[in-house]
Amino acid sequence: MRKVLISVTFLHTTLGLRLPRSHNLQELASSEINTDLPSESSVQHTNIDGELSVEEFTSSEISSGFPSRTLVQLAQVDVKFPTENTCAADVELKILWTGFGSKITNLMNQIGLAIYGRFSVTLGHKSFFMDQWKSLFKQTLPICNTTFIQQKKTPTLPHYQATMGTHFFRSLAKVDQKFVVNFKRAIYSKFYQLNDETNARITQHLQNVGLFSETKYIGVHLRRGDKYKEAKPVPYDIYGSEIKENAKQLVRASANLYSHYIEVSKRVKLAIEEQSDLKTIYLATDDAQAKKAMLSILGEGYKILGAQAKTWNGNTNSYASDDYMLNVLADVEALRRSHVFIGTASSNFGRLVYFLRHPKKKSISLDRSGDWLHKV
Repeated sequence: MRKVLISVTFLHTTLGLRLPRSHNLQELASSEINTDLPSESSVQHTNIDGELSVEEFTSSEISSGFPSRTLVQLAQVDVKFPTENTCAADVELKILWTGFGSKITNLMNQIGLAIYGRFSVTLGHKSFFMDQWKSLFKQTLPICNTTFIQQKKTPTLPHYQATMGTHFFRSLAKVDQKFVVNFKRAIYSKFYQLNDETNARITQHLQNVGLFSETKYIGVHLRRGDKYKEAKPVPYDIYGSEIKENAKQLVRASANLYSHYIEVSKRVKLAIEEQSDLKTIYLATDDAQAKKAMLSILGEGYKILGAQAKTWNGNTNSYASDDYMLNVLADVEALRRSHVFIGTASSNFGRLVYFLRHPKKKSISLDRSGDWLHKV
């Protein structure tokens, strides 16, 4: 007997039942999802360009196994512009007051959800980070320069709206990981583009630290900041003797933190063994002790490049600093270009680099069992 799926859209439009409220989307995202791709006859499928709100459409897709993914054209991921004026879009894109990796991840997820559901979008001119976005990137999104007109398709809670795309993609990854990877890479490639002036400055910046276009190297993202505090430390029992031997060199570093540095250095060594001609490492870090720790583990014969970035402390002044932003963008670009990238899937910054990289380039995550989609 064939199983028939009934979507939330059908329950709402035909039977008149109420859809889950916005805060229940997270419950939907974490619940068991039907992974069978239904045929058109088995689902009451509402036109994507119809009158559903973003919230209703998201609930429908999650509950019915994401049938609309077959309609997405990965070769052409264009956003839909408002038909009347830029302030009358279905969705106002939000840029959150968070660290750079989280900021870009949430923005790209919002764009991706809008493309998936063919919702029109606009970028609010008062959005945090707007000045930097317009001055550093190739800005191709429509911008509302006055007051955004609240549409029924747009949720009323700004933070929830900004993170809805994240819940959507986490649920979608449970159903079709390959599609999510290809879709997100297409989105990042399209909308995360530095303008010519920024590219020129970054190229010069990387050359100043010894990184040229012909340089073959391993890129390592090693962060002590808020992401290290959020993520569980790498187990260090087997490295106990090494920690005791080298701990005196890092008075300010805890045993757990230093064990993390040891684990990263050992993975770098493994990557170097696979690529015997690579003796250069670009280290992107916000901890001055990281380079010292890595050199103590790798020993002589290795060259470590990279300018230490300042830790983002939640202050908006960080992003107003030209030097700070240049260092952050240079780290992303250096890691994107690297022959092998080593980072952590628990970090938004690490996932940003992963989705920007060419699919044939090797990317290694030290946590989440190596799964870059564990927390998309």
